[in-house]
Amino acid sequence: MIARHYRELDCWQLSNELKKRIFAFLATAPAKHDFDCCRQIRGSARGATRTIAEGFGRFRPADFSRYLDYARGSLMETQNHIDDALDSGYINQSTHKELFALANRAIGATSGLQRYLKTCHPEPLCQLPFTFSTCSITRRRLPPRIFSTSASA
Repeated sequence: MIARHYRELDCWQLSNELKKRIFAFLATAPAKHDFDCCRQIRGSARGATRTIAEGFGRFRPADFSRYLDYARGSLMETQNHIDDALDSGYINQSTHKELFALANRAIGATSGLQRYLKTCHPEPLCQLPFTFSTCSITRRRLPPRIFSTSASA
């Protein structure tokens, strides 16, 4: 399946679901009274979806892949905050396990998309005239490799 919008990406959907579940537990006492904890975990949970969306909007698969690195970092930071919430007594062991597993699924989907992007042709620095091929994950038109072995290149 070809994604036409970032919302269609599994990694974004899983990250968004994690964000919603994080926000739900932050709305309950005693977590909602710890403003510093709320601010930090909201930031990291929002960061993953925001960065995946921004990366999807980039022209080059290599750029998108770099943004997925940042998103994976935000997801891991969120896992650390989930650990902190357990240690602080804001969530129970069952909720911790569920949120941590969802974050792991989002990290796995992000890594999988990143592996796929490495199979897409990179955009050359310059090449005239431009001829285009397509990277199927983003349906972006991408120039072929700058170094070609054919005589016509």
